[in-house]
Parts: sequence; structure tokens; C-alpha cells
Amino acid sequence: MSVGRRTFSADFQLFFRLIKFLIFVAFTAILIVLIVFFHMTFRDIFVCFLAFLPTGWGILLVHHSLAFLHFVYLFFINS
Repeated sequence: MSVGRRTFSADFQLFFRLIKFLIFVAFTAILIVLIVFFHMTFRDIFVCFLAFLPTGWGILLVHHSLAFLHFVYLFFINS
């Protein structure tokens, strides 16, 4: 019962909202630094984002396949 109270408590929700705010501020600061100091355009930033998008998708797919192999090892081979 205490876990449920902690999950829905105001302090716990406030902590997550604070983290989301800090992530937003950091992302905005990084964009400003890229635009002002390195003279990057929004097109350059978008192209960089698209370059990393397939890489992240590939990492997720590899993790998904390895998670299944880990499950097989734990429950069938290791027992």
C-alpha cells in the first residue's frame, strides 16, 4: 500500500515534473549553443537528428533480440 501512496503522492509527481523541466531547459540550451556559436541552421540540426534516428532504432532491435536470448538462457539453460 505504501508504494501506491508514494507513486501517486504530490512530492513524487513534483520530482518528475522537475526532471522534465530540467531536460527541457538542457535541450533548449543545447539548441541555442548550436545555433549561436556554431552557426547551425534548423535544417542542419534536423539532418543530424535524422542521421541518429535509424541508429537508435537498430539499437532497440538488437536489445529486443538479446532480451529474448537472455530469457531463454535464464529459464531453460540455466535451470
